[in-house]
Amino acid sequence: MNYQHKRSVSLVFPGQGSQYVGMGRSLYQSSSAAKAVFDEAQIHLGISPLSFDAKHYQNTAYIQQALLTIEYACYRALLEAVPHLHVRMMAGHSLGEISALLCSGVLSFPAALDLVQQRGQIMQNTKKQGGMLALIGAEASEIAPICQHIMNENPGLYLGISAFNSCQQLVLSGDTQAIALAESACQSCADNVVRLSNPLAFHSPLMAEAEQQFGAYVRQQAFAAPSCEVFSNVTGEAYGEHGRIKELIVAQVSAPVRWQHIMDSLLAAKHPIIELGPKNTLSRLLQAEDEHARVLATENPVRDIESIHNLIGMNQGTQTGDVHPHKTLDVRGFIERTLASTRNDTHHKMEAYQATKACLSYVRGLAAEQCFEEAAQKALSKYFQKALDYKELTTQAKQEYLSTLLCKAGQQTISLLCFAYAGGSSQIYAQWQRYFDMLREEPTIKVIAVEYPGRGKKSKDALEVDVQALIQTIYAEHSDVFNGAYALFGHSLGGAVAYQLASYLAQQNRRAPEAVFVSSCPTPDEYQNRSLLGVDDQDFLANLKALNGIPQYVYESDDLMSYYLPILKSDITLLSNWKHSADQILNFPLHALTGAEDAFADLALVSAWRTYHRGPVHVRSFSGDHFYLHEADDLIPYIKTSLAELAKPADNLSHRNQAHSKQSLQPASELSHETP
Repeated sequence: MNYQHKRSVSLVFPGQGSQYVGMGRSLYQSSSAAKAVFDEAQIHLGISPLSFDAKHYQNTAYIQQALLTIEYACYRALLEAVPHLHVRMMAGHSLGEISALLCSGVLSFPAALDLVQQRGQIMQNTKKQGGMLALIGAEASEIAPICQHIMNENPGLYLGISAFNSCQQLVLSGDTQAIALAESACQSCADNVVRLSNPLAFHSPLMAEAEQQFGAYVRQQAFAAPSCEVFSNVTGEAYGEHGRIKELIVAQVSAPVRWQHIMDSLLAAKHPIIELGPKNTLSRLLQAEDEHARVLATENPVRDIESIHNLIGMNQGTQTGDVHPHKTLDVRGFIERTLASTRNDTHHKMEAYQATKACLSYVRGLAAEQCFEEAAQKALSKYFQKALDYKELTTQAKQEYLSTLLCKAGQQTISLLCFAYAGGSSQIYAQWQRYFDMLREEPTIKVIAVEYPGRGKKSKDALEVDVQALIQTIYAEHSDVFNGAYALFGHSLGGAVAYQLASYLAQQNRRAPEAVFVSSCPTPDEYQNRSLLGVDDQDFLANLKALNGIPQYVYESDDLMSYYLPILKSDITLLSNWKHSADQILNFPLHALTGAEDAFADLALVSAWRTYHRGPVHVRSFSGDHFYLHEADDLIPYIKTSLAELAKPADNLSHRNQAHSKQSLQPASELSHETP
């Protein structure tokens, strides 16, 4: 067998949305080739992408420069670590396509930096605002008619599919009002509907102005022929004559991304596929598409060199799809391939089950049966049984299953119940489980996004105005959670609900929460001073607007206001009825959080929790306004770090929880009060 052929690979590069603060720093320390790339970027840009902070990542131009740099640095580090690598194909998702063109020799690195700087700045400055919506478990044939209906009912608005990521994942782009309408309309035909934080409608006709400006710049640049097959997002095919690259890279700004088509070609080639860049977005899509695909994601090829060698070495006498634990060190990737096997026959499902056990056994050095606590084993058995019964797993079930399989022996799992702000639904926490999973250190956090009546999957339920009735409903629905370790997080209205739930749990003599996080939430007595009961709709909305209590785009749409106004009024009624007995002693740790520019609950208001709550109180301010939780990159790590000390053996947790119960019976004067 030819030596070069044994090391043939395809490379893929992720696009915007995969970035995070601090990416690339370990790679810089690991590879001299990568270090040279980062140093060249610093000279050319006047600042190193390694020093970009959260404010830089609010600007599309900075995001695109940073992603291009780390992806090119990964490529140079990979060639340094595996000098005989033969790259057959390259593809990138959206911005990642420019990384593929750079790595294939079409552009020099300085020219590529200038190109993405222009691309990002032009996009950032586009006058036509909009939004994007990710749909998981949705079919294009069902979604397209919904988009057309919304446009027919709202002349002048645009809404359409902007990315065909896989057979089960689509992205919509459109005007802000159209996206908000689609968020509700698509609930019934998708497993998960996620509003993306991006304020623009990428890959849609709304970017026509940006496309025109970008085209004027691109036409002046010199492009060379690529060294291998590079795929276009616009056509889903490899570039033929390299003269079309300019035309298609410009059209990509406003044309849908046909990633599904690109994946089909990559998988058909049967080469191992390496994703270069932060996170593992594209490799997960590839593995979900084909459980036998040989795929690896890395943002540090030096650190992952053994896995890379094993991936390439599978060409030596191992048939595609054969699974052996010595050849599969990427446990997460392997398990995701196992999940995809639910579409196969019983024989293959049983093989996947046995292979997963063998893989876990090898990696952890334990028998697979010893890796799980009793509750985790039951969950594992339940999900495998679903697979064997030919029942497709929903996205949520797959996430729960994956979380179960990745639990380490003896590692504590803490359930985090999350409560939305006024007018919001559980969808605001749709990505939190993925963010927590990316933080590998203990403890394991299981996110449970609690849905209020009258919205989301409970849209047919009557709205609730009685806070006690709401709390009792939540208690009944999640009663089992309160038998184990759990914490509560609530934003604005959600903070009030979380604290009231903790009070109700104490009255029921249930286990105390490990911590409660009240975010942008004043104390109960302050809420009584802000009652909006009895005012007309105009004054009601004027007061909310003055407090920056709900997003601006809601006020600007009559359709959205007719939908949200009853929800908002019921939620404000809930807040007005929030009464907590000052005599009740709740001694759990409380974290009072807010945004530095929050006009609704500023630092002074949330600091009042120090004198209101009887237990230890931690006050923390993050950058941003009342809706900082959608942008704060350090919020998730803060929550996990705050809970980290709880990752202890169950008997210690039980002992500490008994201490909670004993303390709750003490007079308030005898309780310690932390005011850092």
